[in-house]
Order: sequence, then structure tokens, then C-alpha cells
Amino acid sequence: MSTRAKLGGICLLSYAIGVLLSPYFLPTDFLTVNIAPLFIDKLLPSAQHISITNDDALNNEEDDVVELELPPMKYEAPYNQVIGGDDDPFHGVDIVLHRNGEPDPCMRQQQQQQQSQLGGGASSSSTLLEKMLERLGVTTVNDNSDDAAAPSTASNKESMSPLSQSILRSTEQFTKPLSFDSKYDLDATLTHAFATNTQSIFSNAQSSCGPTWEQDPTKPHYLDQVNENNYNLLSSYSSLLKYCDMGIDRTPIQPDHNNLVRLAEVKSLPCTFHTREGLRVTSLKMLVELAREVKSDKSGEGECGVGDNSEENDQRTCTSGNGGDGGNARKELHLYAVSAGRVFMFAPKHVGEVFELPHVKGPQGLPVSLQVMSLTPRVFDIYNFFNRDESAAIVDKALKETSETHKMKRSSTGASGYNLNSKRTSENGFDTHGKEAQIVKRRCMDILGFDEYE
Repeated sequence: MSTRAKLGGICLLSYAIGVLLSPYFLPTDFLTVNIAPLFIDKLLPSAQHISITNDDALNNEEDDVVELELPPMKYEAPYNQVIGGDDDPFHGVDIVLHRNGEPDPCMRQQQQQQQSQLGGGASSSSTLLEKMLERLGVTTVNDNSDDAAAPSTASNKESMSPLSQSILRSTEQFTKPLSFDSKYDLDATLTHAFATNTQSIFSNAQSSCGPTWEQDPTKPHYLDQVNENNYNLLSSYSSLLKYCDMGIDRTPIQPDHNNLVRLAEVKSLPCTFHTREGLRVTSLKMLVELAREVKSDKSGEGECGVGDNSEENDQRTCTSGNGGDGGNARKELHLYAVSAGRVFMFAPKHVGEVFELPHVKGPQGLPVSLQVMSLTPRVFDIYNFFNRDESAAIVDKALKETSETHKMKRSSTGASGYNLNSKRTSENGFDTHGKEAQIVKRRCMDILGFDEYE
């Protein structure tokens, strides 16, 4: 027998003897009771929500507890101020994501899968800390059994929803100061929260939110070129990333382009997010209000299954019993992702469908709505867009206009100069700055999904 084999046999025999004799020298719970608390106290001095116990202590009904307090996240305090502290509005609300102009969703919040994705649920080995404790023979007690995933902070473990956790974890990735009142900061935060595989509330493996075009293999997406030396970084995000940032050649440059906040690490442009009715989500407060509105809405009764494309499902809210909340009814908040530089498009499902627009101020307080007349091309009948008094005021202002460029006169042709054509015999005039004209133009921008108009 070789020397190496003999040495291996001696080591194996020594190990076996040590295992058999060690209980006679040290108690079996020596590491749990004496060593682990000292080690953890130095690593994390205090805690509130992770209890370390041993079986003997539980049997004797006397717990040896070491409290661990994880430091709060950078934006946790201002976030809680907006959402209302422990009253997290996103509990019981599932986010359903659509691409711009598409009636069918491309991603749904997965209640059963989000716990493992966010590092929570019933498994005691879901976090790095708990894995370390298990190696030390420590049992971690997790009393959080509701639909919320494990927290990233200890201050509100039982009250923070998966979406709130995902948003807060995403804010940690940005080096620039963020504000929940800034629509540009919110766009970047939500895009990161929805697109990153490790923190998203979605099942990105089943995502179909990628680009709607075929990429030319000879002209790779610029994100692939920028991150070609760090493939693992780009692969940690879902295909939503390339949908939000369509690339240099496909991204129109809008006046506020320089205000867009690029995502951390990959430096891509974010999506903007709108409701089914075209209202752009411009702040965390607005998102909170939408979630609360959905939860209080009683019009979406009945179950809404994955892939439901029925005409009865208005895609704004519906109940679902498929979540991880023990079968309790849940609501769905549908958001429409619009690529950077692009404008919102309505997503009709059938002719005759009506889009109520409560955020648009109609004349004399009348409700504004759109009714679908055609899907291809998309044609809508707009109700209460303006009234007779507004139209009469605009016409009167145009008739009284004296400016050479705006007064009523023979219509011209051509791209430059004033050129008459015998076949164009119409006349036109313009009212661009009148009181009623400004009101109607503002109403038009609201209908089209623009949140700003100057």
C-alpha cells in the first residue's frame, strides 16, 4: 500500500474517532449556544427580527434569543412616508405589465415564485445570513408566512410587500440621489425593479416583454456592445431592458432626453409607465394612489386568469385567486411600458370597447371617453372633447386674427413660402394662443398620454 493511501486511511480513522468521542468532551449544542452568538454579535451587533434558538431551549420553553437588527436601506424612510408606513398599498395587488399598445400582458407578478426570487418565503436558507447560520447549527425562526417576500430591512419585515422590497433594492443600485417625486427617477427605478432577474417581482424566465423587432445580426444592440466584456452583467436582466432602450437608431430624441436617468451598471434608458387610460405614472405617490384605487374598485369582480383575453376583462383591475395569499381575492394593476423616446398608444382589444378617461378635464366637467371604431387602423370616437361654446370661441378668435401668418386666408401649398395652387381652394386660419385654444390643446395632450405641455 502506498504512503498516500496509508495517510488517507489514518485521516479517515481520526475523523471517525473524533465524531464518536466529541459528545463526551463538548455538549452537542456548544456551537449553537456559545460560539454562534459571539460570532454573530461581531458580524451584526444588533437585530430585531431573526431569532436564534436551539431545540433544547424550545423543549424547555425557554428561548435563547439573539436579536439581529439589519440597517435600514437608504431610501426606506422617505419611501415609508409616501406609502403610509405599515399600510403598504401594494399588498394584495399584482402588477401586470404590457408593452406599449398591446392589449395582452407580457409579464405577470408571480406570487408563488416571487418569494424565492426576492429571498423570502418559508425556506430558512433563502438568505445568505440564514445559510451561514445553518452551517453553524443555528435554527432561524421565520414568522412571516403571508404573501410578502423576505425583507431587505428589519424595520418593517411583516408589512412590506414584494413590490416595495423590489423598488427599495433597486434604489440601492443608483449612485445619484433619487427622489420619489421625480418621474425620471421613478422610471429608472421601476425599470430596474421589473427588469433585473434577481430582484424582480416577475417570473422573467417566462417574460415576453422583449423587443418587438428582429435585431440585425450584423448590427448588434448597442447594449451588447457596451457590455460585451461583462456578459454576466447583461444576462442578469430580462429582455425588457432592450425593449425599454431600443437603441440609438430607434430612439427618438425628445426635448427632455437629457433628463432621462439611465439604469445603474448597464447604463440603459428606462421605460415610462402608463395606465390603460394613458395616464403616465410620474411619482411614487401616484403609483400608490393607483394601487389603492384598484383595491377599492368593485367593478372587476370575477376571476381573471393568466392570458385572459376576454372582452369582459377591462385590463385595469380584476380579482385573482391564484396568488400566494391563501386563495384570497387579489387585484391586478395593469401598467403599460413605453420605450424611451416613444409616445403612449392605446391598446384596444375589440371594436366598441370604451376607454373612460377620468384624468382628462372635459368641458363643463363632462366625462371624456374614447370608443374604438376600428382596430386596424386604430380609430376612436372621442366623446366630450369640446363643446359648442369652445368651438365658437376658437372660430371667432381665428376670424378676428390680423397676423399675416395666422389670419384667415387662402390655403397655401409647398414646404416654404406662400404658394397658391388652383386645385386647393380652401381657406384656413389659426388660433394658437387664445384661452379656449389653450384649454382644448391641453385636453388633447392629456388624452394622448403627455403629462407636460408648454
